[in-house]
Amino acid sequence: MDINKYAIGIIIVVILLIILSSAIPYHKHVCHKSFLKGFWQAPITFCKNSDIGSACAYITEDTIYMIMIDNSNNVMINNYVPYTLSYVHNVKSWNPLNNTYMEYEIEVTDLDPLPSSMKLRIDMYNGILMFYTEDDETDKSTIYLQLLKNNNATTGIL
Repeated sequence: MDINKYAIGIIIVVILLIILSSAIPYHKHVCHKSFLKGFWQAPITFCKNSDIGSACAYITEDTIYMIMIDNSNNVMINNYVPYTLSYVHNVKSWNPLNNTYMEYEIEVTDLDPLPSSMKLRIDMYNGILMFYTEDDETDKSTIYLQLLKNNNATTGIL
């Protein structure tokens, strides 16, 4: 009789752990997608290292307005385009104790010179948004744009 009580208790604990393990990534995903909305600016060091003058983006639920200017003050990107996100599952972004970021595949059109398909990393803890691609063969990443969340501008806009 005592064995049955222990078995039922163990089964209940396992079921609760399964439910909790699926709820954590979903909650993290919802928080990061909410954090994505707003005004973002490229840091000066990124601009200097990338040979661009400045870059910023205003992101809503389904569109990105992006401006990128080169060092000669020529406009490289000045476009408002729709985007779609799909969650990229990886063990690091799932573990809530390991890091603070989530990764997505982002599809955009008409943001030349940026590729139409990239990865998007949203880091809430550091307020960083990164557009990049990965080469699976060489295991190298190309960072196209790194932006910092401008909370003051976002509060004024939203």
